[in-house]
Amino acid sequence: MNKLTALIPDRVIDGISSTADENVAIIVNGNSISALVRHEDIPSGVEQIDLSGMTLMPGMINCHEHPLMYSDDYQSAYLHASSAYKALKGLASLQRLLLHGWTGVRVLGDIDVYYGNQDIRKVIEEGVFTGPRITGAGQQSMRPIARGYRSLSTHTGLKASNRRYVQASDPLNMEPIWMKKPYS
Repeated sequence: MNKLTALIPDRVIDGISSTADENVAIIVNGNSISALVRHEDIPSGVEQIDLSGMTLMPGMINCHEHPLMYSDDYQSAYLHASSAYKALKGLASLQRLLLHGWTGVRVLGDIDVYYGNQDIRKVIEEGVFTGPRITGAGQQSMRPIARGYRSLSTHTGLKASNRRYVQASDPLNMEPIWMKKPYS
């Protein structure tokens, strides 16, 4: 069993009640909340942390984040930085989010072929660094398309290109699709 700690703020917002509750302590067991109790019901022998003047609330979840995109010109910047540099910048960004109450982050993808977001998540989960919980994609979503390139081009506005891969837009959600060019 982990050490029990009682956090004693002035107010607690539980996310369910319509008002903040006063006279409530949060009992923490290790890294998990185990109970909300009235001040007078705090078990004896539990370490108490006085958070006078503060309000505690559940952590917020950022549902749209690209931590490795560190520049306004990300389409060019990602070519000029190593995956390690982008991962370190991304880790710093995620740690700032955590300090501001974002305890969960959904990564919607980044342009990094070495999966920097997954490595950031691993080192946070392993306890090497502190950061929010991370879920989501690593690279920008790339959908595999097996056949039907010619018919797809009439419906998606396939962009002409001499490159090996071409970009199209999915007509349902306008998400970019990268696909191998068909052989003529």
